[in-house]
Amino acid sequence: MSQNRFPQARLFSQSPPAYRVIPIVRTDGVDPGEEFILDIYFSGSGKIDKQKLVVLFPHKNMIDSEAPGTVRNNLAGYVDWESNNLQSLITGGILDMYVELNDNVDLDEIDDLSELKGLDIVDELSERYDLDVIEELDSIDEISAFDDVRVSEDIDQTGLTIDVSDVYFADDLREYFNSPTMMDFYPQLFSEQSYDDYAPLQLKINTSEDAEPGDYTIPITFTFGADGYIYQSSEDVNLHINNHRERLEPLPTWAGISAVVVALLSLLHQAGFFGFVSSLFDCVSVISMVQNDQLSILFLIVSISLSGHGFFFC
Repeated sequence: MSQNRFPQARLFSQSPPAYRVIPIVRTDGVDPGEEFILDIYFSGSGKIDKQKLVVLFPHKNMIDSEAPGTVRNNLAGYVDWESNNLQSLITGGILDMYVELNDNVDLDEIDDLSELKGLDIVDELSERYDLDVIEELDSIDEISAFDDVRVSEDIDQTGLTIDVSDVYFADDLREYFNSPTMMDFYPQLFSEQSYDDYAPLQLKINTSEDAEPGDYTIPITFTFGADGYIYQSSEDVNLHINNHRERLEPLPTWAGISAVVVALLSLLHQAGFFGFVSSLFDCVSVISMVQNDQLSILFLIVSISLSGHGFFFC
């Protein structure tokens, strides 16, 4: 079900805000022209008046100039900080539902939600997201309100600046309101969680086909302020562009292993190892037919000794 109605959610701490931006690389290494995926979380506590996230691409020819990439936002909503209430929250696949409705329905021709009933797209989305689309919506305007939140193309060759929504830094305390120990911990923020297996914020960066192989540093800075003070949290992310050998993996690795095995077998053959082993097995076969145990042991010792000098007794 949608999480777009939370009557009780509030700011937990009145202390000065303290936050850290946590970028997580989803793609360890990419070939030139491939997509680099970066998940971003925010962890901390405290009220924020203003905030922004800056991601820079300081290296020339690293990013595709025609299609730099997209930003996927998995959180949308409105926080009334005056009353410390979360007025609305829409997450994950529910945002996808809003966008698909907006793309498939001419909202200008619809006056109220009842007119959505019976539409094939509504039935399809209800089944896909396992919810009643009509019940999840408060108004027709709500469909288009978050259309530009889900995916934006604000990335360019030099980077991007994101005005992070207030809802990222709210927490839902409904289940803790009646707890006598509620002041003993900081509850989980919405920006510290994933939604439908996606991070709150995800960047999909298209690398240039002309990008040189190697490691590129992407600086990420989260700036936030409260009560006239400004704070920052910075992290560097490494983007690795694969070289020619890495693009062919795992073939080069297997080829190297195969070459070592072949070389080792060749050395063993030149040293007569396989002839020795074959002769040894023949000797063991003969010995197994000898009934006297002491004679068998003596026979084996003599055979091995002579084999070491190039003579095969058996």
